[in-house]
Amino acid sequence: MEWLKKRDCSIGEKRFGQLYKVFGNDTIECLIKTPELIRQILPFSDVSYSLYQEFKEVQKKNNFAELLAYELGKPMVHLAGAIAKIEQEQKSNIFSIICDSPYLLYKYIDVDLAIYDEFAIGNLNITPENTMRIEQWALDILVNNTNQGNTAMDIQEFYCEMEIKLQLSKKLIAEEITKMQSREFKIEGNYIVLYKENKIEKELAYHAHRIATKKLEIYPSNIEKHCKPLNTEQRKAVETVFSENGALSIVTGNPGTGKTTLISSIVNIASEANLQVRLVAFTGRASEKLNAATGAPATTIHSLIEEIRSYCKETVQADIIVIDEASMIDNILANKLFRVLPSGCRVIIVGDINQVESIGAGSFLRDIVDSKRFVHTVLTRIHRQASDSLIRINSDRLLVGKEFIESPFDSDFALIDADDGKIISELEYVFHDLWRKGYNPLTDIQILTLFSSEEYRFGCINVSRLIQKWTTKLRWSSNPPPFGQDLGIGLGDKVVQNANNKEKGVLNGEIGFVVGICPEREILTIDYGNQNDKFITYRFDELNQITLGSCLTVHKAQGNEYRIVILLVPTESEHLIRRDVIYSAITRAKEKLYIVGNLNTLYRNLYELKIKTRTTLLTKYVMERFQNENDEPEEIFGDKNTIEFYWN
Repeated sequence: MEWLKKRDCSIGEKRFGQLYKVFGNDTIECLIKTPELIRQILPFSDVSYSLYQEFKEVQKKNNFAELLAYELGKPMVHLAGAIAKIEQEQKSNIFSIICDSPYLLYKYIDVDLAIYDEFAIGNLNITPENTMRIEQWALDILVNNTNQGNTAMDIQEFYCEMEIKLQLSKKLIAEEITKMQSREFKIEGNYIVLYKENKIEKELAYHAHRIATKKLEIYPSNIEKHCKPLNTEQRKAVETVFSENGALSIVTGNPGTGKTTLISSIVNIASEANLQVRLVAFTGRASEKLNAATGAPATTIHSLIEEIRSYCKETVQADIIVIDEASMIDNILANKLFRVLPSGCRVIIVGDINQVESIGAGSFLRDIVDSKRFVHTVLTRIHRQASDSLIRINSDRLLVGKEFIESPFDSDFALIDADDGKIISELEYVFHDLWRKGYNPLTDIQILTLFSSEEYRFGCINVSRLIQKWTTKLRWSSNPPPFGQDLGIGLGDKVVQNANNKEKGVLNGEIGFVVGICPEREILTIDYGNQNDKFITYRFDELNQITLGSCLTVHKAQGNEYRIVILLVPTESEHLIRRDVIYSAITRAKEKLYIVGNLNTLYRNLYELKIKTRTTLLTKYVMERFQNENDEPEEIFGDKNTIEFYWN
């Protein structure tokens, strides 16, 4: 009865009782399968006819969902829910929707486009040359291209991939794409781009030009005083920042070249000159390190943007803004930040262009460096390791395409060749060898891998559990405390926070150690303090915020440094082995690095395969903006909805 009340038909309890008397608890199911029974059992009337039509429609939708389930290999419940959702959002019947836009349903179900395309051709009367089919495939290819970090795709490469996917001639595809007026993508010279990604790059180029071309008149008199401890490269960078043309300057350098020391000098100079400085970084962990190194407040970029929105301001109130770890910033976040940077402030972008690039699309740092339109200082003098350190030498060799210098096991850079079946035994040997030499396996050693998923044998979750087993045995011998065993986390375990938690004051990526578990109160305490006590309590139902932290991904470790790093490179991670990733992993180590895995696979991906850089257009747009300084940016800011997109 409740089900009937939700429908448009107004059947009363009496008539429903007649149906229920015949079918019992299976009334609804029977009527959906055979709606004609309504007209046989109930006296003919407008109500019974309306109910009949209603169940007829439900039957039709169920049959369609069953067909979808069979053809697409998806659960019936999932597809029925997708149909209900699309009808609610589009405010129309599923059959009318499919008739007008046969590929709209694809966006609501989790299925490969090739599978849905086969279904559409076989069941929805779609011809291979159908314009909507071509448009959907074009969009799918471009979205996948963006997910790989690109913001543009070479038009000929695009046509070749479309030809393979659609089994149509390249000429026909080119003609259709050229005349197609899609709201999603467009042709931009020799490239095809997603409209939103392209708008972001153009707007970002505009803001970078706006900030950089502002002549400034702030000349602190105390520069020389704070430059005395700096080397020549660092001094040049500081002087550039406070010059007339220093509105937007870039400082890049390998890890250990003194970028943070340079930032500290800038903060000290600005402080004495009563200039307001804002320090921002991509991650909470990086901003915390900035604060510890400089003594100045530092926040994440997201927090700064949220602060501006919360106080209904248009721009940041600051004289100097330092953006650290810029290689981690994608175009969307960079654009959000640059929108709130005022003309007249000094912006210093700091990073390492050789580090692994952002997870999101774009190559923000590399692109603005490649444009050669901004003052750029490169720091080359490394302070972290000695000049004869193989960590330092081999990281430099990697960048220029030279093979590693192999060295003995006891050196600071050890290569251990091991097939996947032997990686664990080699890791165990290295781990216990370091333990015997006096290293603390939890505080001194960090294992890195290339992925986190439990689906992979050498994903960080699985490796961390293995390390947990070894360290527990070393710490507690044969009698580990029972507390925490059912949680998967025990006393003394090394853990990592996986999201910023403002209430607890814990940042994404922070490493801590479990110092207390109280089963009666269902709470667990973690010390994130390092040198200072920072005890944070979690309820058991909050433990999804943390995971074991003995093994991290290279991305997660970016911006941090460790005494000992052990990098695992199994063959299952072959598709993720790139120079920037391995370079980032190597440069996390301060004293000693071990690379354990199949060295043939490692060398093939590092030196033999072609290095594929991201395809982006930001460099081009920055150069064009400087050539056409008087161009009005109406094409960028013409639509309020477009502006809102960047905030969301």
